[in-house]
Amino acid sequence: MTGSSLTQMRVLVIGAGGAARAVSTVLARHGVEQLAITNRTTARAAELKENLARYINVDVLDKPSARRLLSSFDLVINTTSLGMNEADALPMDIEDMKRDVYLSDLIYNPLQTRWLEIGQPKAKAIQNGLSMFIEQAALAYEIWTEKRADRVFMSRMIREEMEQNETKQ
Repeated sequence: MTGSSLTQMRVLVIGAGGAARAVSTVLARHGVEQLAITNRTTARAAELKENLARYINVDVLDKPSARRLLSSFDLVINTTSLGMNEADALPMDIEDMKRDVYLSDLIYNPLQTRWLEIGQPKAKAIQNGLSMFIEQAALAYEIWTEKRADRVFMSRMIREEMEQNETKQ
C-alpha cells in the first residue's frame, strides 16, 4: 500500500488502546478517506476520536454497527489482544467482509491468528504485527545505543526463535 492509496481507503480499527492510538494517528495523518473505530466500550473509542479530531473526523461504531458496515471497509485492523490465545473469540466476525480487503492483525505470536486465517481467502493481503514489533524493538535499540539497528538480522532472529518455540510445543 502506498501513501497515496491510503487517501482512498475506508478503514476500520478494532480496539481503542495504545496500539489503536498509534495506528489511527498514522492513518489519520495520511488522510484516509474514512476512519472508523469500534471497541468494547464506545467511550474509549470516543476518547480516541477526540485525540484525532485535528486530523480527521472519526466514526465511532458500536460492535453491531461495525459488523453491519463491515463490507464497506477496504482495510480492517485488529489492535486488540484477541487472538493471542487459541481459545480467544474473534475480534470481529468477518463473514460479511468484502473481497479484496486488506486485513491486518497487530498480533505477531502466533504469526497467523485464527482471524487472519479465516479472512485470508477473501483478503487481497493479510499482515500480522511482526513488522511493527521489529520496528519498535529497532527504534528502542537505536535510542539506547545510538547505533543503527540491523532490522533484517532482528527479523531473522525473531522468526528463528518463534519457529523453535513452535516445535517445542
